[in-house]
Amino acid sequence: MSKISIIVPIYNVQKDYLNTCISSLLQQTLEEIEIILVDDGSNDETKNICDEYAKKDERIKVIHKENGGVSSARNVGIKNANSNYIMFVDADDWIDKNCCSKLYESIKADEKIDIVCCSYYKTYTNIEEKNVIFTNRELIDCNITNINYYDMKIIGNTWAKLYTKQILKDEWFNEDLSSGEDVEFNFRIFSKVKYILALNEFLYHYRIREDSSVRKYSEQAIEKYTKTITYMKKDIKEQNKLQINAYYSFGAVAFLMICLNMIFTKEYGKSYFSKVKATKELAKKEPYKDIIKNSKHVKLPFTRKLPLLLAKYHMYFLLNIMIKVKKRFNE
Repeated sequence: MSKISIIVPIYNVQKDYLNTCISSLLQQTLEEIEIILVDDGSNDETKNICDEYAKKDERIKVIHKENGGVSSARNVGIKNANSNYIMFVDADDWIDKNCCSKLYESIKADEKIDIVCCSYYKTYTNIEEKNVIFTNRELIDCNITNINYYDMKIIGNTWAKLYTKQILKDEWFNEDLSSGEDVEFNFRIFSKVKYILALNEFLYHYRIREDSSVRKYSEQAIEKYTKTITYMKKDIKEQNKLQINAYYSFGAVAFLMICLNMIFTKEYGKSYFSKVKATKELAKKEPYKDIIKNSKHVKLPFTRKLPLLLAKYHMYFLLNIMIKVKKRFNE
């Protein structure tokens, strides 16, 4: 029996990216793994690439399905996972060759651990940027800790983590969501967790792509983010301050993403002043009015809080300069 099931949702992924991803899984020093490639209705050569890999290595299981979105693909992967531990990897990312062994050995060393997570690299075209979760190895007792394990750096993604299959029992990705589905999933899962182990090792490579769906203009951005926020609000447990802070933190990030979408994308097709007016009107509507009012609950590092403050007070000229400087630095 495999020790870890690695679930990879795939839809029309660039060939070299997909090859890098799958190759990194096959090169793991922990060999007892199950690799579940879920082809979410790809209409390019992706499906053939997956099938070819499956012919070469019996650890690979390929599932072809109709397109239903990343949440649907991950749910199919969970249903077909045979291991006691589950990991999610995005098809354009890759992992260090020791990633599985280090996460597995760490979670097996203490039966009470529900999730182990690691730090990761943000990989741009020419540079890699370290994203530190914790500076030291940290075992978090979720019942008594003051540590913010609901930090957006932790709950903001489902990759760079190893979950026990037990903690995922009867929990599924919300297929009604197409933005922030990782956050909403972890938001629910973390309310059940008793112990989290955070490793101060960089074992995952998260690729930042200019053509990524999360970076493109979308007319449905407001609707998508609002739907995620609404689900999260329903999931809040009373008196859970960390969860409440996470709700407002994600809401603030969502508000910023919508403002950036509206102000700085040419596809929006309106004048600058009409765009600013639209963001001001949005700030007066729920749930964003409540989120802005309760900004004291937003727990984010200064580098992320500054653009939120600039958006909150509609200082888009300064925000535009900040974005251009960061983009120039990452080129």
